[in-house]
Amino acid sequence: MRRDKQKYSLILNIFITIVFVFIFYSPILLNPNSHQFSEKGDAIKNYYTYTYYINNNKDAINFEGLNYPYGEHFLYTDCTPILSISIKLTSKIFPGITNYSVGILNFLLIFSFLISSLLIYLILKEFGVNYWLAAISGFLIMLLSPQIFRLTGHLALGFGFFLPLTWYLFIKFEKSHFSLQYSFWLFMSLLITFYIHAYLGMIAAAFLFAFAIVKLIHQLVQKDVDISYYVKLFLIIFLPIIIFRVFIFITDTHYGRTDNPWGFFFAHADASSVFLPIKRPFKPLVTMIFGDVSQIWEGWAYIGLSSLLAIFFYLFLLVKRSRRQKKFSFDNRWLDNNHLHYALIAGILLLIFSTAYPFKFYKPSLDWFSVLKQFRAVGRFAWVFYFVITISSVYFIDRYTKHLQKRGKKILSIMVTIVFVALFFLESLPYHQDISEKIRKSNNMFDKKQLNKNFILGL
Repeated sequence: MRRDKQKYSLILNIFITIVFVFIFYSPILLNPNSHQFSEKGDAIKNYYTYTYYINNNKDAINFEGLNYPYGEHFLYTDCTPILSISIKLTSKIFPGITNYSVGILNFLLIFSFLISSLLIYLILKEFGVNYWLAAISGFLIMLLSPQIFRLTGHLALGFGFFLPLTWYLFIKFEKSHFSLQYSFWLFMSLLITFYIHAYLGMIAAAFLFAFAIVKLIHQLVQKDVDISYYVKLFLIIFLPIIIFRVFIFITDTHYGRTDNPWGFFFAHADASSVFLPIKRPFKPLVTMIFGDVSQIWEGWAYIGLSSLLAIFFYLFLLVKRSRRQKKFSFDNRWLDNNHLHYALIAGILLLIFSTAYPFKFYKPSLDWFSVLKQFRAVGRFAWVFYFVITISSVYFIDRYTKHLQKRGKKILSIMVTIVFVALFFLESLPYHQDISEKIRKSNNMFDKKQLNKNFILGL
């Protein structure tokens, strides 16, 4: 019976994701090479560096399509390195594949929705969440992910599966008692993520590092530290970073890069970009109450009204229990999972970092940690908090509704679940209505057959 539930819930997750993606993104999926997600800003640059490297670049490392005559290290051009290298190598055997490079990137970005949804479902299943709630919630958390907005600009950052993949493999790593198999796969996934986009790799590594520090502190207090666990985990975290940095150090022939890049104190998250709606249907209500709230785009990591209500209700239950016992006391009935406790605290720490605190208190203190200055858009680290808090909210709702069912309140349990799910879907729908419309507007400008006469005239 349990195996049947698992199988059918998996099918449900895949089915509803495919149906939704096909409804909104079928023009892209059916003809991916005929579209370009944007013809402006970073998007046009990223398509250019990606296609130029595949079609024209003669050097494997030095990108020749910028900074003439010196070029630029290809990892700094945001050309989705692992994919552009793979297609370039494949073109040695199948030369025609280069004509479809834009289509391959477009298709993979949309297909990653399915991978993200599936991985979040698997994470929830590992935490023992009801199979059906896990199937639907995996789909919904994927839908509301802030990375959807990257499809119109920072293309490689649109691969929303990287954090769920890191977290899922990390859970399997812990459950397998740090087995060599999952150590290898966690290490490889982290290393490959760096070569999709350096920010993705650093965010994933930061999550694992913050988790490890939180767990280590707790175990030191408990005087129960497993040294072998931390040796393996820190190797998995830092080896990909070292390999990535050493590779750049050895292969980068360009000098004079600034040690003080702009952006750390500007492209950050804040309370409004994480806890207030950024789109309809509730954004107009926020504007009516608080006025025109400025929400920094780089800091968009809105967790959704469902998660906010779950947080407030959880806090209400804690206060109620504490008043009854006449002392503050955590109620572990609702979040009875140590792994989730560590992940929550790690997510909160990275949320604080994503707001540029504590460095905002004394800005020159950032000079003491010069490596951190390289993260010009720290707001992206709030994505960790998004996934941690939404998954934790689902876990809490699952535990609470099971509690209601045990008390014979099945109808109330169903109503709570429906409201939780409905609000998630209601808020995520405008994301995809807007993005799916925007990414269909432009033809593939890197295919001569699709260029209009104004562009062809000079060729």
